[in-house]
Amino acid sequence: IAMVPPKYYLPPNPEEMAKKFQKHVRKGPAAAAAKAQHKAEATERRRIKLDPTQQRSVAEHVAAERERELREDGEAAAAEAARQGAAGDDGDAEAPADFSRLARSDAPREQLSAQELRRRLAERLQQLRGSRGGTADRRADG
Repeated sequence: IAMVPPKYYLPPNPEEMAKKFQKHVRKGPAAAAAKAQHKAEATERRRIKLDPTQQRSVAEHVAAERERELREDGEAAAAEAARQGAAGDDGDAEAPADFSRLARSDAPREQLSAQELRRRLAERLQQLRGSRGGTADRRADG
């Protein structure tokens, strides 16, 4: 035993060694302070979220969202123009269509009658049945 130094068989600090093998023991006051700060921040965020004076109506929320999208689209368009300008493009080529923006367009759509919609639906169903080889007669018999 005289040849083995004491640091290998005696713990440097008994309290530290006891904590090493215990689960869910805090690492110190720094961890407790961090947890308290996180909890206070969460409480403040919740208080702000539920504050009736800061609540926005649906119309205000939609307007703010639309403004944010327009701002992002403007920034994206400016970046695209700068990138095309740097590439030496003539500007003759069409930009790729953004179909997702067209689908969400606020432009007024033509109002179709219920009869027209039914006719279009029947045509589409007939087209789909024809593409898979089925007919209305066979489905009625079966």
